[in-house]
Amino acid sequence: VASGNNLFVAVGEQGRIATRAANGNWNTETSGTAQHLNRVAFIGNQFWAVGDAGTVLVGNSSGKNWAPVAGVGATNALYAVAGTNDYIVLAGDHEVRLQAGGGTWTDEIGGNASAPAPNWTYYSASWQGTLHFIAGRSGMMLEGIKTNAASPTLWTQRQAPIRNWLWDLLRLPNFYVAVGDRGTVMTSAAGVDWELELVPDAATNSVLLGLGGTTNGLVAAGSGGSILFSP
Repeated sequence: VASGNNLFVAVGEQGRIATRAANGNWNTETSGTAQHLNRVAFIGNQFWAVGDAGTVLVGNSSGKNWAPVAGVGATNALYAVAGTNDYIVLAGDHEVRLQAGGGTWTDEIGGNASAPAPNWTYYSASWQGTLHFIAGRSGMMLEGIKTNAASPTLWTQRQAPIRNWLWDLLRLPNFYVAVGDRGTVMTSAAGVDWELELVPDAATNSVLLGLGGTTNGLVAAGSGGSILFSP
């Protein structure tokens, strides 16, 4: 669902588009596609909708007239759209497409030679006023920045996410501990911000499956007979 120009627009399966005006009535609109639509956003003075098989639609400010956007080049499912009238990003299943200044669409995964976006699946996008922000599976988060109007967009991963499976969690009076694949041990004071702890090199290929103990001593056990102790 997106809001703009004093109405709501909802999109969904089999090309469904519905609008809700200020009087509270919902109306079904003609989308012109049978593809599932996964996201809608109000950008500038119009609505954008994206969906399966690289579907991209643009609708007027009333949400009633919709038309396909040509030349995008995407063929996989799209899950996110964000930006301004002059700087639009589309993101999805191994897809990141960008349009600047109303020009041609560029492939930011395969066609961006300077600093491409990783070949990943992205589910969300936002525009922060000076940069694009896209995020996807396993905690992947990227910033898309232009150093000047003529330069390509540089996609930067500010902080590498932990993509390892976590198998056990222990709550102690003053902090939390989680353990998982590849010797992962993480701690948090409140369960919101987490820090990755260092473990012995010999344990980095272990899968830590269990965790127990108290503030006087913690034990993590895992594959290959791995047992780690922290006083």
